[in-house]
Amino acid sequence: MKKRNWQKICLELTVFIMAVLSSIALLGNATIPTSQEVEKLTGGLANPLLRFVAKLRIAIPDNGLLGGLTLFALWLLYRHHFLLKKEKGKYFSKTCIIFACIFSVVMVTGMSFKKYDSFAFVIQNKFQIIYSSAFFIGFAILFYTLLEMFFCYIDEKSLDSNVKYSILFLDKHPFIGPFCFLLVCWLPYWLAYFPGSAMWDAFRQFNYYFGIEKWSDHHPVFSTIIYGGLMQLGRMIHSDNMGIFLCALFQHVLFGGSIALGLYYMKKWSVPQNIRIVALLFFGLCPIVAFWPHSVMKDVAFDALILIYSILVLDFIHKTNKGKCTYKNLLCIGVSGMLASLMRHNGIYIVVASLAFLACLKMKKKARIKVALGAMLMMVCTTITSDVLIDAAGAVEGSSGLALSVPFQQTARYVKEHGEEVTEEEREVINAVLNYDRLAERYDPDISDPIKGTYKDDDSKLSAYIKIWFQMFLKHPVTYLEATISNSYSYFYPNGESTTKPLVYNFITGDTRINTGYFDIHYTDQQGEMRNFLSGMLYVMKKTPGVGLICHMGTYTQLLLLLIALGIYKQRIYLVIGCMPAILNFLSCVASPVNGYLRYFLPNVLMIPILIGWFVSEICVAKNNIS
Repeated sequence: MKKRNWQKICLELTVFIMAVLSSIALLGNATIPTSQEVEKLTGGLANPLLRFVAKLRIAIPDNGLLGGLTLFALWLLYRHHFLLKKEKGKYFSKTCIIFACIFSVVMVTGMSFKKYDSFAFVIQNKFQIIYSSAFFIGFAILFYTLLEMFFCYIDEKSLDSNVKYSILFLDKHPFIGPFCFLLVCWLPYWLAYFPGSAMWDAFRQFNYYFGIEKWSDHHPVFSTIIYGGLMQLGRMIHSDNMGIFLCALFQHVLFGGSIALGLYYMKKWSVPQNIRIVALLFFGLCPIVAFWPHSVMKDVAFDALILIYSILVLDFIHKTNKGKCTYKNLLCIGVSGMLASLMRHNGIYIVVASLAFLACLKMKKKARIKVALGAMLMMVCTTITSDVLIDAAGAVEGSSGLALSVPFQQTARYVKEHGEEVTEEEREVINAVLNYDRLAERYDPDISDPIKGTYKDDDSKLSAYIKIWFQMFLKHPVTYLEATISNSYSYFYPNGESTTKPLVYNFITGDTRINTGYFDIHYTDQQGEMRNFLSGMLYVMKKTPGVGLICHMGTYTQLLLLLIALGIYKQRIYLVIGCMPAILNFLSCVASPVNGYLRYFLPNVLMIPILIGWFVSEICVAKNNIS
């Protein structure tokens, strides 16, 4: 009897300690106590234990009532899950353990880089290693519990796809209904910013098309012809504002059509109606989606095209599992992938790589060969079309060096932190590619544009530079890793955000370096009260607890990780393959010039609700149909 009581007390104490660690992780700050603060609390005494306690006093914040409520809620959660509900003899899930650790690493790393742009919070000294380990363990326990509860729910849940009540525009007209609903929801934003917003890249492409600047393939010729042609048509009809209006109209139709297509396919996949309604409301009412259709730039058209491509890939997998795949499916995937690749340069990498994974599906050998040949044909057609357009426009091909944001940032950080170790040979090779003397002063952890601005446009020197770059990596690999994470952590950390770029583009750039005065583009509402209201509400929502998570890119990456974990847990690799376009777009964001740039990440924001619906269809609805 006594032994059983002791076991119960030990288990209760363990659960309480777990709750304390998770509370510290959730409410704590990424604090590094300074020597001055420690000296003040210890009175200059050198006792190690005394100094450790002093550092804890500094590091752990006083959260008062919030801390107490958090601890109590976590204690109840863990006690219910581990002591009351968990079956005896049931083993811990390996998938849950692995992904709980991944989520925990993401959180601790994000906290460190948001505050210090480095691993300082994690590895600066022995105390930080111990303190950050407590954060890691606390987060890991929380995520493990949530993952296991979620997977148990999925195992037990089966959903009925039958419509209990019909919504005319959603069920009777599954494409045109959502399409019209989205346009109505986005209309107030367009009217407030009428005829449309125009950012730097839009003006650059207009300048190319009208001969104000020498045409370059830095912005794809295909998208320049589309946007420049619409601007020219608007000028012929009425004015520059009419041109912007036509560009914005084109984007509204394409952007809304791509999302409506996703909702249409969700109905075809028998996704439950309530999930489709939530997705529709998210797309229609969420400001981080609604702000984009009127913002004239090639990225909006690319986002729509890559979304269409991703939807068709999901449908291809869905049909392949049922043995219903046809040449028509492959043709549609190829055309949409080609258009996305022509609209923006990074599209080709997302499309080709995801098609390569698509060939790994369980299918007949002939079908796999067709997918592989289709991918090769699409890549060849895209390359030929791009080359023909470049020659026809007389455009200069963009420098390949401008795509090297990651190595350039790593070199700049290395020079700033370890400049005294750079040899004369390394300096000469770097200086042949970048302006070595300006690297340290221009280095910004969040954006690579200042460093890319020193690039000397000589691609012939890049091979020698890459060799030196790798040699320097071997000397200080952590510096290279910190440079990359500093330039990308907001894409995976839910509390991250860009410090250099706006969340949305809701203005007409007035920078005379690009807006030379050739075009007369202006908002029809000169006062801008409605614009200020809509913009203000976006940032109010962003700061609202819980709700504000939808404005952070890391939230969608965490959801993507959750879907990948679910696919692995269910041992259905085809579900993970369906996530590949989103995974590859995330990786392209990591390699991009800017940290936390929604303009680059928006395809994932659009893909995640549709992926969730597809997963539900493949797991819960299919299970219900089988039963």
